[in-house]
Amino acid sequence: MLRSQQVRRGLWFSATGLACLLALLLSDTWTWRRQLDRSAADLLVRQVASHNPQPAIVIIAIDDQALSNETGFGRLTEWNRSIYAQLLDKIKSARVIVFDLLFTGANPAGDQAFAQALAPLEHPILAVSRENQTKQIIEPAQQLQTGRVVLAHSDIIVDPDGVVRRIQTHYEQPELYPAIALASAQAWWHLPAGLNTELTATTLANGVTIPVNNASFMLNYAGPSQTYPQVSLLAVLNGAVDPALFNDKIVLIGSTAAALGDRYTTPTSPLMDGVEIHANAIGTILNANALREQSPVGRRSILSGLVIALTLIAMIRRPWLLFSAMVIGTSVIVISAVSGLQQQLIRIDLASPLLAIGVTGLVMLLVQNNLQRQDHTQVLDLFAKRTPPSVLNELLKAAERGQLKLGGERREVSVVFMDMRGFTTLAERLPPEAMMQIINTYLDLIAKALIQHGGTLNQYAGDQAMAIFNAPVGQPDHAQRAIRGAMAALSAIVAFNRSAAARALPAQASFGAGINTGIGVVGNVGAQERYDYSVIGDVTNVAARLCGAAPANTIYLGPDTLAEDLGDLQSSIQAIGPLVLKGKETPLDVAAIVVAE
Repeated sequence: MLRSQQVRRGLWFSATGLACLLALLLSDTWTWRRQLDRSAADLLVRQVASHNPQPAIVIIAIDDQALSNETGFGRLTEWNRSIYAQLLDKIKSARVIVFDLLFTGANPAGDQAFAQALAPLEHPILAVSRENQTKQIIEPAQQLQTGRVVLAHSDIIVDPDGVVRRIQTHYEQPELYPAIALASAQAWWHLPAGLNTELTATTLANGVTIPVNNASFMLNYAGPSQTYPQVSLLAVLNGAVDPALFNDKIVLIGSTAAALGDRYTTPTSPLMDGVEIHANAIGTILNANALREQSPVGRRSILSGLVIALTLIAMIRRPWLLFSAMVIGTSVIVISAVSGLQQQLIRIDLASPLLAIGVTGLVMLLVQNNLQRQDHTQVLDLFAKRTPPSVLNELLKAAERGQLKLGGERREVSVVFMDMRGFTTLAERLPPEAMMQIINTYLDLIAKALIQHGGTLNQYAGDQAMAIFNAPVGQPDHAQRAIRGAMAALSAIVAFNRSAAARALPAQASFGAGINTGIGVVGNVGAQERYDYSVIGDVTNVAARLCGAAPANTIYLGPDTLAEDLGDLQSSIQAIGPLVLKGKETPLDVAAIVVAE
């Protein structure tokens, strides 16, 4: 019976673990789960950001002062583009110059000067953009597309949660437009235009490979906003900045003015200007440290492994062990995520495994708690009235630890049988009600004495009582306990028979007892719906035969009981000699203890 119960509980744990796993895998496609994963990964990125910007990059900022009518040139769209020609003259020592600005439409007053300033530059890059609705590419004025000017797109991908984590590598229609970051890297390394694009990587002409997913690559931000050095456009034009700052650098010119709204949320900063995002993208390529996303297969494998591991640990039925596994698992996941990001540039979804640990662990703790309550109920049903409080407490503690074994185990026990002398004669001459009153009165005395000495009362069978010592809780002195319990029971009967209460009964009774020690199989015996804790084996049969042979007020002890350490009880034992018990062919050396009347 108990084996089937253990199987059912194992299946219950397995089914619960499977339900947790299916729920976690199903939620993997839900928006809130993906958002939770992204936010947790962003937190990790923010904590381990290098704060070491690529030294080849400098930003020239078109700030609010540059847009002021008092201190600058007014609205950006109304600027005379000859301003940029003046700027180029100041920074012409740069290796790569990138304009993160759209120069759409003609600017007759300044385009010629601007174009003339662009013409001699080795690596000038102008921005294009793709219109969202029509997908039409918006290019700079034709007059500016001169000399070595490279057109590159400046569009920024914003994830559904409003955070910028990646850059589109290129547009292919109507012709190839690389991202500003890719064009800048090609120019920095003096590479020819063109990209070798595949589903999982983009390779430059010098062999540098950028991991991509859906034609975009993930940025590795150097830090929060303004990690990259910035100088004001006005300061450069006014000669307040040493031109040597730009020598052999990649210089990006873009807006940092709040009024232009070119600001985005990134994993490392609540607001970052678009031009600095491009700077981080360039730095990512030059440093060859683009992040890679964890594959869906890898993420689901980790989830499955965690759920299976926690389910198996939960089956051990040690809540402290399960809780420890949750703590250790959480630590391992966090350390692995940090290590994976720092060493292998893998952006691990931190929330999913932590959610798996939390959900599965808590559910399994609830299951363990429920099974513990069931075990408590089972223990109370079986032993509450059959064992002393100290033994019952030990059983409950064993149930809490998942160490209670009631399904059958071989164990040395001492078994006590006690039954009434002259029961048949009394039953023939007394009415059933009177007989039941007598039996219950005496069996109550016996039960109290045996339980008081640590026995587990097993059963009543008519006028007979049986108790087990050393099970289900271990008792090193079980033989002594059994003898003392039987002596106390017979003494209580003798004392009762002298009392006025005994004289009020229809008749008085006396009992004999038999005790044997040996190996038996102890555990729950019976049907699924009705079972008792008992012991089966020759040790029980011999104890019953000894009891049947013992005279009134006498305890017969089997040879194995006599072989135990009986301490001061030895003085009360009287040898009887070999005795052939019913059902036995070989005589047994039996001794007796007589309780005086």
